[in-house]
Amino acid sequence: MDERDDQGMRIYLREIGKVDLLTPEEEVKLARRIKKGDEKARQQMIRANLRLVVKIAGDYARLGLPLLDLISEGNMGLMKAVDRFDPKKGGKLSTYAAWWIKQGIRRALANQGKTIRLPSHMVDKLFRMRRTQETLSHELGRVATAAELAKRLDVTEKTVRYWLEVSQRPSSLDAPIGEDGRESQGDTVSDPEAKSPFDELNDSQLLEEMEEHIQTLNERERLILKRRFGLGGVAPESLEEVGARLNITRERVRQLQNQALATLREMMLKD
Repeated sequence: MDERDDQGMRIYLREIGKVDLLTPEEEVKLARRIKKGDEKARQQMIRANLRLVVKIAGDYARLGLPLLDLISEGNMGLMKAVDRFDPKKGGKLSTYAAWWIKQGIRRALANQGKTIRLPSHMVDKLFRMRRTQETLSHELGRVATAAELAKRLDVTEKTVRYWLEVSQRPSSLDAPIGEDGRESQGDTVSDPEAKSPFDELNDSQLLEEMEEHIQTLNERERLILKRRFGLGGVAPESLEEVGARLNITRERVRQLQNQALATLREMMLKD
């Protein structure tokens, strides 16, 4: 960030810091007014939550876009959340909005970071690696090695080195590889400890919206998501187990899983 951007950031932080945070009661009242088309209430709700965007955007710094750009994309996610938020569902706006803010930032990173297009699931992997790298380096008092990162992330050292390379080089992970051209470089990187993307949906309104979209996927995609992430009360299954059910390879299961998740994200963001 150059001196001009740094000054602009300080001014922005100072201005949004002047806005009072909302009490739960005020949040509900504003949400009800917004549902009736009250633009003044909408702007107040947005301004009161701009600090949340800055906090989340900071977590995604150094992944390919300037912080100011991340904040701008996050603000768009916040606006979408404010427009969609329904206080009758019983959740908090901050919880609901956090998901939308993250999705806006992640999509921007996937589409624009380093002038390449990274699959959204790879952005998530690089984000987790960078956070782990910072935490581990702080604990050790020095830069963590690839071997140490691999141990903490419970992946192979080869995988960590690949992630480190990907985060530095300007080459597209969407470029098709393999004889049939149906697989990308990003699809070939294993991620055994990846958390379910549905773990982030800890808000009743988000879960309800996501479940509606899952029903629009084809039967195979629904089965893969259900079995991989334990939806509907079933026990989560490995890539190998799901592959055996469908008589396809684990790599093909992962590819279809990532495609289905990307479709869900896009449907949510386009609503």
